[in-house]
This record gives sequence, C-alpha cells and structure tokens, in this order.
Amino acid sequence: MAESKERGRTSRLELNELRLAMWLCDLAGSGILLWVFWIYLQHANALRRPLNAADIGAGGFPGLLALIAIAALLLLLGIIIFRHVVTRRRASLVIQRPLFVVMTMALLVGQAILFDRIGAIVCVGGFSLAILLACGERRPMHLVGVPVALTAFIYAVFVLALGVKLP
Repeated sequence: MAESKERGRTSRLELNELRLAMWLCDLAGSGILLWVFWIYLQHANALRRPLNAADIGAGGFPGLLALIAIAALLLLLGIIIFRHVVTRRRASLVIQRPLFVVMTMALLVGQAILFDRIGAIVCVGGFSLAILLACGERRPMHLVGVPVALTAFIYAVFVLALGVKLP
C-alpha cells in the first residue's frame, strides 16, 4: 500500500516539473538574444546618418550597444560550448509547474499587446492580478494589495511626477 502511494506521488511530481540540459538552455537563450540584437543592429543601421561628421547620429548609440551585446553573446556562446566539452558535470535546469510558467509568459505577452488598446492603468492592474493568480498566489491581501500598489506607483511616477500621458 505504501509502495503504491509512493509510486503515485513520484509520477505526480514528474508531471509538475520539466528537466532540461542546462547547456542546451544556455545555448538556446544566448542564440535568441543574439538574433534579437542582430535585428536591433539592423534597425539601428537603418536610421538616418548624422549631418555633422562629429555627431554619432540617431543610430550611433543603439548600434554601439548592439555591437557590444553581440560581442558579449558570441563570447558567452564560446564559453558555453567550451565548458560543455571540457567539464564532466552535466547540470540540469528544472522548471517547476511548467504549465503555469507558460501561462505567465502568455499573460506577459498579452499585456504587451493590449497595453495601448485597453489603457495602462487597467492593463497593469488587471494583468498583475492575473499573473499573481497564474503564479499560485492565493492570499487575498496580496491579490488586492499588489495590483493596487503597482498601479498607484506607476500612475504617481509617470503621470504625476513625469507628466507622461499614459494610453
């Protein structure tokens, strides 16, 4: 009887976690960032050139930032591959509750998409509540307090202090 309970508990734990090779996750993440900064560099290079030869122009600083990030990411990719080949340790990345992680990521993407359409205040308040629920928060004070405090902070900083008109 105890063996069947233990077996049931193990299979349930296996469904609630995702194990991946750490070096593959490092490679994938670095590769994605390299691609993002490559596109960023292309957009920076497409900006207007300066009229004054001493000026760096609109794309100068973003282009320099992209080049530095690309160089750092190439170095990081080399280190990841070198460590994988040289070391014998094989670390794993364990993601607890992967379904909730995917739901939270979808909520963050949805917030970015709907920010202009439904407005900053409603978007920040509503999505912060939804993200807290997706992450497993169930304490009523936190579910009420965090969205209200976050929304009030953003309103105070951007609208009252900086005079930014939020959508």
